[in-house]
Amino acid sequence: MSWTNTLLLIAPSGMTADANQLALATGTDPSDVQTFGHAWYSLDGVTASHSICCTRSKAVVVQVGETKTLPPASMLPEGTDADAAQRALDSLTIWREGDALPDMSGMVAVIDPSDAWGVLTSLGLASLEDMP
Repeated sequence: MSWTNTLLLIAPSGMTADANQLALATGTDPSDVQTFGHAWYSLDGVTASHSICCTRSKAVVVQVGETKTLPPASMLPEGTDADAAQRALDSLTIWREGDALPDMSGMVAVIDPSDAWGVLTSLGLASLEDMP
């Protein structure tokens, strides 16, 4: 299976632990549990509210997001909290450029964004690292 998609994943800071469990459940390495760290993005330009990840993925990862179905528990990596991963998955909106803006209180995935940084701007997110 080849790496066919670019995914831009956005997680609200209150869902970091659950988002990391989803990354572990769908990833390829135990370190995927550390995918989402500090929230460096903001909806209001002041408060750190979201963390992001931009990565390559296999089609099966996109399928998990579209069906909102995790692999069977026996197929999940050791140490995966399936309940936390499912919470993150349940909150996930797959957003396509040009669609109405998604609810940013849950996770958002953009598949094959034309311009990842432009997408963040479209979603109203600003990097706090770029703030004066």
